[in-house]
Amino acid sequence: MIRTLSKFGRGEVVGYAVTVVTIVTTNLLIGVLAGLGVALAKLISSTTTLQVSVDRNKNSKSISIKFSGTAIFVNLPNFANALDDVPLKKDVHLDFDDLRCIDHACLNLLNFWKKFHETQDGTVSVDWETVELKKA
Repeated sequence: MIRTLSKFGRGEVVGYAVTVVTIVTTNLLIGVLAGLGVALAKLISSTTTLQVSVDRNKNSKSISIKFSGTAIFVNLPNFANALDDVPLKKDVHLDFDDLRCIDHACLNLLNFWKKFHETQDGTVSVDWETVELKKA
């Protein structure tokens, strides 16, 4: 049983072990609830990640920023830091193709940052159709 679970990752084995140990040491209800708690923690951890990769072209004044994962209010500081690190007066391309979803808070931040960056003689290119499809 454990060998089969280990094919799906260490997190599954941990969830199984927590469930079994808790059932044996306490009772069935608390064991099942502990297993559900571990599964819920793993789910939250895996769905609230935001990866940001920045490609700064040394010879040109353009920057490409690629977002992947989920852009939700929990990740708002990471989202804001990625945008704030962009130097002024640069041409910026924001790529949201690999993003799973974006919520209202991150979308508002994106709109405000875009307006600010453009007032500082920068340009921002965003595929708004892709962003609209990713709205949570």
